[in-house]
Amino acid sequence: MSEFHPSRPPLARTPKGLRIRRLVEGWPLLIWLGMAGLAYGMHSRGVTYARMNGAVDVTHQYVTPAEDGIIAKILVEQGDVVQPGTVVAEMDTRAVRQELGALLAGISASRREEILRLDRTRIDLEAELREYAVTVAESSGRLGPLQRYLTKSGTGSAGSGAATGSGTGSVAAVASALRRPILMASDALAIESEIGEIESRVETVRKNVTAVEAELGKVGEAIGKIREDAGTAERAVAEDEPTAELLAALSESERRELGDLKAQLAAGLLRAGKGGVVDKLDKSAGEFVRAGDSVLQVVAPTGKIVAFLPQAELGRLKEGDKVWITPAHDRNAIYESRVSKVSPRISSVYDASSPLPNQRIYGRNIVMPFPEAAGGNPPLLSPGQTVVIHTSRPGSVPLLNRLFPLDGAGG
Repeated sequence: MSEFHPSRPPLARTPKGLRIRRLVEGWPLLIWLGMAGLAYGMHSRGVTYARMNGAVDVTHQYVTPAEDGIIAKILVEQGDVVQPGTVVAEMDTRAVRQELGALLAGISASRREEILRLDRTRIDLEAELREYAVTVAESSGRLGPLQRYLTKSGTGSAGSGAATGSGTGSVAAVASALRRPILMASDALAIESEIGEIESRVETVRKNVTAVEAELGKVGEAIGKIREDAGTAERAVAEDEPTAELLAALSESERRELGDLKAQLAAGLLRAGKGGVVDKLDKSAGEFVRAGDSVLQVVAPTGKIVAFLPQAELGRLKEGDKVWITPAHDRNAIYESRVSKVSPRISSVYDASSPLPNQRIYGRNIVMPFPEAAGGNPPLLSPGQTVVIHTSRPGSVPLLNRLFPLDGAGG
């Protein structure tokens, strides 16, 4: 029986025609495959499979005292933004300030004692000067008559020469010689010796007077310097941060004691290290707190993002690789960054997707700098916020997800 049919088209005789014929006959299947591919492409444009979870890192600061004590003041409230180094609380430092007052009183007393000692020295030197003055006066009173008597008595040779003269002049010389006291040679030598001793003693006393006056001048300068140093030392104790010039007026022990007290006062001012937002007040004013106990907590961003990379994916990222960060609640926001560090230590987290209990996933933490595009005041990524880190740039959100969001966040 022949297979020819009048309504059936003739069979293609060439391979090319045969392929075209088959495509024409199978067009419904091609259309369905094309539509499936288009739907898959539209849906997969916003989906990235190479990604991991992370969070904007924070620094949790516990503001604690260095020593046991009572909280005098808390200067901030919960939610306040504080700058680095801001004093957020004060400890009761009345005992330290009393010690500072005692140190100041001790400095003043020691300087007064030194001045009194120098005053006694000055009084002794002035008394010595008076004694020297009396000695000089007595010596001068004795020296004058002896010199005049010795001058008036003359010498034996002068008297005999006058007596051998002639005429009127000789008579007058004889009369004058008769009126002179008769002085033996031995007496004259004794008087001259006494005069020499007195003159030598006066000269010595005058040299001593010069030395004592110089010493008095030094004592007076020392008293003035001590009085000046006493005022300087008082300022050194009173000022919060005394200069080296003020500290130079203190002795070594006083400087050491003052340094210890100033350190205790500084430790009584509790400061926020890096600054941030006051998260919680653990104590209140008037409470007793032990050294190391938290008075308040401050949360500050550290400028980095930390994610957990499973160990199986370790080869897919290295330092310097570019990553894309999106907030967990908004996949439309995309911020670029780079891997700055891969932790050498292997850590683990609980596997919430496993049906078995206590299952863990092992991996490493990776660190990325905070994206510059997410900066601002306030920043677009908040401290502690959960983010998704993509190893390839994520596409736009699928049209179907935009029209029918599954998570209520538009993504």
